[in-house]
Amino acid sequence: MRFKPVAFVCYGAGSGGIRAAEQLRPVFAELYAATTRNCAAPTAPWSLVGRDGVLTVDAATRQAAETILDELTWWASALRSGRLDSPYPG
Repeated sequence: MRFKPVAFVCYGAGSGGIRAAEQLRPVFAELYAATTRNCAAPTAPWSLVGRDGVLTVDAATRQAAETILDELTWWASALRSGRLDSPYPG
């Protein structure tokens, strides 16, 4: 189905993760998907997992996750309304 929202979560904020996400944006555009502007890119996410297997995130990572989830929710609602109100003829 067309017109779905996409958000990116990657690791490697200082290296390849963000660049990889940026390379995917035009791919998703060709698939009729809308990407969020922001992405979550925690640095060294493996260091955030304790011996007990519990993920503990810092304030910046939590804020980034909340931001992309808010954007994703907005796009999901807007695109759903668009699909229902004015279906794409193709």
